[in-house]
Amino acid sequence: MQSIVPVCPAAGARARASDRAAGFTLIEILVVIGIIGLIAAAFAPSLFGAGQNAKIAETQARILQIGTFIDGSKEVWGDVPPDDYSLLGGAGGAQSGWQFGPDDGRNTGIESLLLHLSWQTKGGGRFDESRGQWLLNTDGDKAPVTIPLLGHKERMEILDAWGTPFAYFSAKTGSGYRGAQRIVTTDGDGKAAEEVEARPWKDPASGAWFNPRSCQIVSAGPDRLFNTDDDLANFEVPRD
Repeated sequence: MQSIVPVCPAAGARARASDRAAGFTLIEILVVIGIIGLIAAAFAPSLFGAGQNAKIAETQARILQIGTFIDGSKEVWGDVPPDDYSLLGGAGGAQSGWQFGPDDGRNTGIESLLLHLSWQTKGGGRFDESRGQWLLNTDGDKAPVTIPLLGHKERMEILDAWGTPFAYFSAKTGSGYRGAQRIVTTDGDGKAAEEVEARPWKDPASGAWFNPRSCQIVSAGPDRLFNTDDDLANFEVPRD
């Protein structure tokens, strides 16, 4: 005759409780994942906005720093640097522009500014390779001579926080706010991506140029397109 072993109800309850404590059910895991997803979705715009605001602040700081270098150069040479480096000799520079080689028609304004600030030890800007996030040669052009304060021949550009070269327009020396510039943008890896057009800004209310007696330093902003209302500059860009 088979013996029947009695089962204690309390022991069975403890076993089931122990099983539940040992792990989550599939439904419980899915619920937790869903809650995490909702939290992430709620905070993602704020995190994205914080990242963009940091880049905006960094770009504005770079514009101010470039403006400081320009002011120092202006005090020494009597005018803002040209946006055409073939005119460097005529802007108080000791060297004529031919020494920097032919212009490839891209990034001309900002290259001219950096060449001027880097060639002239008086009032010049001390840019160098340690400012890796500031400088890049997006169009790959080189000068036939070494640029003193850079220590190499590459005609580099000054970048904003999104990796796009600034557009630089001189009011009196060079283009005189007359023409557009071709700017070579970069991809996420710092490689040349595409060319975009940049034009100097006019005040839509008066039709007059911004900074008519000085210069314009313009970042394309987050959208990497110039002359849109997210541009940043050394003047107040009109916003829609």
